[in-house]
Amino acid sequence: MNPLIPVIGTLSLVYLPLWIVLLSLLLLLAVRIFLNRRYAQSVAAKLAYVKQAVAKQPQCDFTRSYGDVDPSVARSIVLLDASTLAAQIAARSLSSRTVMLAYISHAQKAHKALNCLTCHRFEEALKEADECDRYLEEHGRTKGPLHGVPFSVKDGINLRGLDSTIGIMKYCFKPAVDDAVSVKVLRNAGAIPFTKTNVHQLVMGYECSNPVYGTCKNPWDPTRTPGGSSGGDAALIAAHGAPFGIGTDIGGSLRMPAHFTGLFTLKPTGNQISMKGCVTGVPGQEGIVSNLAPICRSAQDLDLILSIMIGSEVQRSHDPASIPSVYRRVVGDAAENVSHRGRKLRIGYYEDDGFFSPNPACARAVREAVAALEKDGHEVVKFTPPTLVDALHTYYALMVADGSAVQLQMLEGEEIDDTLKTLLRNRRMPPIAVRAVAAVYEKVFGWKRMSRVFTGCLPKTVAETWALQAAKKNYRALLLETWALEGLDALLCPVHSLPAITLGSSQKMLVNVSYTALFNLVDFPAAVVPITQVTEAEAQHKRECADMWDKVAASTEAGSAGLPVGVQVVTRPFEEEKCVSVADQIARLSPFHASPPDW
Repeated sequence: MNPLIPVIGTLSLVYLPLWIVLLSLLLLLAVRIFLNRRYAQSVAAKLAYVKQAVAKQPQCDFTRSYGDVDPSVARSIVLLDASTLAAQIAARSLSSRTVMLAYISHAQKAHKALNCLTCHRFEEALKEADECDRYLEEHGRTKGPLHGVPFSVKDGINLRGLDSTIGIMKYCFKPAVDDAVSVKVLRNAGAIPFTKTNVHQLVMGYECSNPVYGTCKNPWDPTRTPGGSSGGDAALIAAHGAPFGIGTDIGGSLRMPAHFTGLFTLKPTGNQISMKGCVTGVPGQEGIVSNLAPICRSAQDLDLILSIMIGSEVQRSHDPASIPSVYRRVVGDAAENVSHRGRKLRIGYYEDDGFFSPNPACARAVREAVAALEKDGHEVVKFTPPTLVDALHTYYALMVADGSAVQLQMLEGEEIDDTLKTLLRNRRMPPIAVRAVAAVYEKVFGWKRMSRVFTGCLPKTVAETWALQAAKKNYRALLLETWALEGLDALLCPVHSLPAITLGSSQKMLVNVSYTALFNLVDFPAAVVPITQVTEAEAQHKRECADMWDKVAASTEAGSAGLPVGVQVVTRPFEEEKCVSVADQIARLSPFHASPPDW
């Protein structure tokens, strides 16, 4: 007998438990892979069914004709801002029906090219336009300052009879039973909601894509995003498919789309415009306040719409918890007497927040606004908010204090949008693995910024969350104190580090929201004014790459020539009037007249 046989037998007995464990693990892995594939197939089949069913709904048919308007007349109408439209309807130079038909036609054209809409109420809107025309004829007066003017509504804001899906299947086929309070306020002013617009899944990213409705594109360049999460509104308005719209902003979701598409907006101080009737992707998250606001084509429109929405009696009756503020007009002939009007202001500015360096065009936009204001006699001084980078990390940590558990729960059984997959994959990692990866980022690659964000977004205990809340409160007090010591009236800075980014690129730099997120953290009003376009030289800018995020940013800068660039105007809480006034001055002193090609 071979002498090795007893030895082999003994070794087999000794290592048998190890073999059993190994085979069991392999079997479990195989089962896991099988179940994951079956789950993915099941979700894909469900999504295909839902998309097919959604497309068959009458409110999702964007091909039907609702009447004809002479193309040249329609073109002249859609080039007007909301204020001018309202004035011409009131003067009976235009009928509300003609205006509505023109916008329906252009909205359908925009949607076909850009995928910016989710559903519509065109037929009902035309009936309401006819009612506006009859009312004006019979009574000789308008229903309100926006009489007969169409407007769009972000998907996550309730509009009676239509879904608010925020891009997930479980919210499809559940039409809202009532309008959001903001929609009621605008209806009371005579405006007519006529369509809902596309959003980022869970309204939590700065692109505009979701598995239910697909990806929305930028009219300036369809290979780029219009921003998000209120990107559908921005794409539609920039393509002259609506005079204005309403959206929400929790980290820049209105301001980045305005910057990416050459529009105006203002994120107000929290709770001045009611969020009642809005669907959110982070229910229960109160560390960072979400805001509802308009996005439009002129400072004059911003002024008019905010005067209607802030402090509205209709709002107070439907949402008594909203702040009973008053907004007085500051633009044009309608301007009222406000304390800062006519006096020269002291305005601070910064070009680089120290977290994400700006593209040269974004920095130049700030300098152009500075030069225009200085030429008009205002005093403009350099001012960077104190401990800015630390404040940003507080924002990021608060936004995902639960480790994205609520978002993961909402996405159970859902197809996850590509732009969210990296984020949610990281959130599923155990803390020890997160810390290990962060250590590699810092110690091996030298990516300190990525390392700090990665570990900062780990799930927080109640005590840690309260500490973050205290840090937010303390930082707000510090910024207000520093602001007062400098004697500032307003602050200018970039809206984003980049012009409109290429589709899908936010997946690898989702935290690139620093210029807007800071003012969500401290709850300061912040407006966006379009001011310039990227030059060929700026599009060829060679970015210094400190980490992977910079490399992604550099790749999106290539080919960006001609894209619009905005500047952000910030004031202290409840100083929306001053914020709009400065925005208007910049718009008048350095006017932006460009439009997207072919729109």
